[in-house]
Amino acid sequence: MSVAFATEVIRRLRARGVVVSDNWTDWRRNGNGQTSAYAGGIMHHTATAYGDAFPALVAGRPDLSGPLCNSAGCADGSITIVAAHPANHAGASGGRGTRPFPDTGVFNRMVWGHEIVYPGTNPMTDAQWHSMVQLGAVICEILNRGPEWIKGHYETSVTGKWDPGFAPPDRSISMNDVRAQIHDALEGDMFTPADRQFLDDIKEQLTGSREPGQFPGFPSFVDPTVKLSDVDFLRRIDQRVNTLLAHSDTQQEALRDLTQAVSEQHGIDGDQLLSAITTAINEELERASLGSSKSPRPEQPA
Repeated sequence: MSVAFATEVIRRLRARGVVVSDNWTDWRRNGNGQTSAYAGGIMHHTATAYGDAFPALVAGRPDLSGPLCNSAGCADGSITIVAAHPANHAGASGGRGTRPFPDTGVFNRMVWGHEIVYPGTNPMTDAQWHSMVQLGAVICEILNRGPEWIKGHYETSVTGKWDPGFAPPDRSISMNDVRAQIHDALEGDMFTPADRQFLDDIKEQLTGSREPGQFPGFPSFVDPTVKLSDVDFLRRIDQRVNTLLAHSDTQQEALRDLTQAVSEQHGIDGDQLLSAITTAINEELERASLGSSKSPRPEQPA
């Protein structure tokens, strides 16, 4: 179960636009020797400098053998897979927020442990928070369970742990807020079906799965006879678009970042391309009589 579970975590995280590193350790073999029975997840923080915890997360400490987590959240929002099999991160359960988990001394085998790499004297980055929420949603999806199966270490600990949080004072983050965001991530994204159709249409053309030129201005900036077939570029576009479409604050922000990625790759004017795309979307919205009844139309860039 462990490797299959971890493989599905990786696949679903990438589908949500999270950058995942799965070549840093021998994660398929790493574990503490227990047989997994994953039923949920536990969020932690490392209390180390941003990005400095990885050797210890794999090898362990003098007082605790590794691996110390299943995944690690980096400052840029990427996630590194450390171990597919149970890791030594949760200790025993039985804290006042343990339910629906049972009180048990073999808790590690039941929970995927995610260590967010930040000092604790400063908070986690927004990107780390975002990927934590996406990981929680992915675990819930795989297990077909609700957000109540994602806990902070402070909720289940019987030894006074307060992570994840930041100090001073020793202040844990609100896992109720995290679970509410996981619930939203499970429910779907912020875009209407019409918005999604327009943005997916753009993605299909940029990745070559449709002939370009289906909206005004595209052939003027990207040669319609040239397929965007570079593997690295396609991967970048796929990750960027999935992230932007699912999680940007506004459609305009998604479009601006997407066109910036394309303009960097092809040496074209990003603002002009954005203007052409935005104009086309507005025209389609007007023709479909959607306008403000569905969602605000993206404004023309200044």
